Order: sequence, then structure tokens, then C-alpha cells
Amino acid sequence: MNEISVFTTNGDAKTRGGPAADGLRSYLRSRTAKAHAQLDARFASIAARPEASDYHRFVLMNLTAYRGLSAFLAAQSIETAPDLKTSVDADLQRLETDAAAMGLDGTATADFVLAPYGPTEAAGVTYVLDGSKLGARFIHRRLEMAGMIAPRSGISTEFLGAAFDAPAMGTSSDALAAVAGAYESAAEAALATFALFERSLDRVVAARREEHLSR
Repeated sequence: MNEISVFTTNGDAKTRGGPAADGLRSYLRSRTAKAHAQLDARFASIAARPEASDYHRFVLMNLTAYRGLSAFLAAQSIETAPDLKTSVDADLQRLETDAAAMGLDGTATADFVLAPYGPTEAAGVTYVLDGSKLGARFIHRRLEMAGMIAPRSGISTEFLGAAFDAPAMGTSSDALAAVAGAYESAAEAALATFALFERSLDRVVAARREEHLSR
């Protein structure tokens, strides 16, 4: 795994839960390892020598993905993982703020579809987003080390900064006990979430390429 991981899902998070929770996390970590590594590899430059353009891609990828997640969750029952919806909407607002502050054109969209959607699927989505918050902390520290987070630097880090205060969402014993017998459903939802971020990054890269060619 890269020194800096966009989605850190290695089990280092301080999460709650008993054996069922640990077992689910281990299963999801194993089932999503390939998708995880593939997405991380696309941001290897942040670990090596970060530049503003790398961070811009990261923000726009997340903005695109979170828009899709927010729209999807808005159409679901509020009784299914309400903390997940609240967290996604809050992070979406932070990403909108970052993009606006840096003058980024975040017009790319990516739909997210997951059916059925219940506690098991919500746990899979949450697993990926919890990991992304850990990854955001690493990226924040890497940008700091590179001297990119400073007054008048032009870099906005509302999304990254909030990750330091964000508790793990769906890792309570109650949330994970509900999916203890449905690991594969949770894994499919986690893989669909990774695919959303991949698709979002593809669209951001394509949009920026078109913008460059039109100049």
C-alpha cells in the first residue's frame, strides 16, 4: 500500500464493536483490497511529491462522488443509517466550499445506484467512507509537510481538516451486528462505492482534459 492512502482501511481506526464487527471489517478489507489499491495508485503522486493539480483532482473526485452519494441517500428511507446521510451531506458541503475557494469547476456528475439498500449495504458504504476519512488525514499531513497548507497558498482544506474530528460512522456493535450474517452484501456495496470513486475520477480527468484542449 502507498505511504499515503486515499482510502485507509487497514484496521487502524479506533472503532467500536465486538467480534462480529472485527470479522466484517476483515472480510471487507480482503474483498476490497484490489479496488482499494487500484484507486490509491492513481494518487501515488501525492505520496511522492504533491502538487496543487493532484490535490485539485482529489477534491473534484470526492465532490463528484459525494454528490452522487447524497442524491442516492436522499431517495432512501431516513431510518436506514441516518448518520451516514448526515455525514455525507456535511462532507459534500465542505467539498463544495473547497472547490469554490480554489476556483475549481466541479460540474462532473456520477450517479450511484445500489439495490437493494438496507443496513447491510449501508455498512459496506460506510466502511469505504470511514476509510476515506483516515486517508484524508494522511493527505492533510502530506500537504503540510510539502508546505502547501499556508496563508495565501490557494489551497482550501475544509474536507481534509474535518476528517480529524470525524468519528467512525457505522462501526458501532449495533450497526455491524446487523450485517454479521450478510458479509457478501456489505462487500458488494463497498465495491460499488469504490467503483463510484473510480468513475468520478475518470469523469474529472476527462473534463479537465477537454478543458485543456479547448484552450
